[in-house]
Amino acid sequence: MQTPGVQTSTSVVVLPDVSGLGAVSDEALLQLQRESGAARRRVDAVVAAISGELARRSARELGQGGLAARTGARTPEKAVQQLTGVSL
Repeated sequence: MQTPGVQTSTSVVVLPDVSGLGAVSDEALLQLQRESGAARRRVDAVVAAISGELARRSARELGQGGLAARTGARTPEKAVQQLTGVSL
């Protein structure tokens, strides 16, 4: 999805099929863990940046005009939880 005013780069995270992990070598398993950790760190950094901007746009002084309030959430944290399905 291209968002107007936001410069994006395409980065695709390809997740391995984990149904056969019992058959992979020790080295391959360790490499999968390294790659998965690196992908997670990249995704977490993006999520943190977006969450920070959501919090900025939900400042208390904005009251009901703040972004979180407009989504029906009491706090920016609750908005992130609702949007991502992940509790903080």
